[in-house]
Amino acid sequence: MHFSLYINPQTSGPDDDLKVIRAVTQHIEYADQNGFDAVYLTEHHTTGYNAFADPFVFGAYLANRIRRMTLGFSVAVLPFHHPLRFATHCNLLDNFYEGRFIAGFGTGNSPLEYEAFGIPLDEKREIVNEAIEVVLGCWRGNYEHHGKYFNVKVERIIPAPYTKPHPKVTRAVTSDESLVDTARRGWPVLLGRFPEQRIKQYVDRYREVLEASNHPDDVIRSCLDWVTVLKLVYLAESEEQAYEELRPSLVRYLIQAAKANSSDYILEEQANEQADEFIARAMLVGTPKQVAERIESYAAVGVSNMMIWTAFGSMPHEQTVRTLRLFAEEVMPHFQRVPAGVR
Repeated sequence: MHFSLYINPQTSGPDDDLKVIRAVTQHIEYADQNGFDAVYLTEHHTTGYNAFADPFVFGAYLANRIRRMTLGFSVAVLPFHHPLRFATHCNLLDNFYEGRFIAGFGTGNSPLEYEAFGIPLDEKREIVNEAIEVVLGCWRGNYEHHGKYFNVKVERIIPAPYTKPHPKVTRAVTSDESLVDTARRGWPVLLGRFPEQRIKQYVDRYREVLEASNHPDDVIRSCLDWVTVLKLVYLAESEEQAYEELRPSLVRYLIQAAKANSSDYILEEQANEQADEFIARAMLVGTPKQVAERIESYAAVGVSNMMIWTAFGSMPHEQTVRTLRLFAEEVMPHFQRVPAGVR
């Protein structure tokens, strides 16, 4: 089982941005020093849902602070980037991290963010499908493309990637179509914050298509070794303490998430009522022993990388630090460790 830290901190306003960025940088450094295998950055703009917004710039800043973990994106929103620039920036990060980099991408789903970039939301899948082919073509080199959304002519990308033939790739999937395409390409998969039985359905389908796609055995093993699920996590010494302390931050999170993440869309006045349902669907809450048992249930259905989200809803710093410490000291030792980095 791999364990990864997910970084998507909310900010309450301009006076809070830098403070939040500094705090999560400390969290990342702690994770790097205490056995986490990877840290994943995400991308959100304009709504306060993410304090650093740009995973490429923040990832470059972290390159001299992360000594052993892999850096991943979960995810960069591909329609917000020109494919040639996306491919170039991925190569640069791949060099900074000497191959410990995973170029994770997805479509994104925030109407406000798509409007901010002037991109039609209802065309996002078509844009992503074209952009994927352009990125891969740019990585191959001697490539020319004239399409609906992009026109590119490139001899080669500078710098060349550290990983050959191109940086490692993973994809967030939200439909059977994207799940099947990801498996056919031989890429690891990023799954959402779903209960175990729904995750099992995704993993079973993913494994079925992987094995039917004539990939080499090592590709299949690598893909199944990085089946990733994201969960918001809150730990305390007792279950009662965890649920009591969590609620204010969770309600703040749900209100902000509704602006930036349509999969979590709720009316602001419903945030408190929706909290319990959200905990059951998307979170791991309680004592370290209880959370370890829940993770075991996900491992049993094929999850091999548990990505935890500890800083959300403008949570007090000391609460986030406690969750990280308890997770590293009391949850992770329950599971067999594997070497850091993507193999």
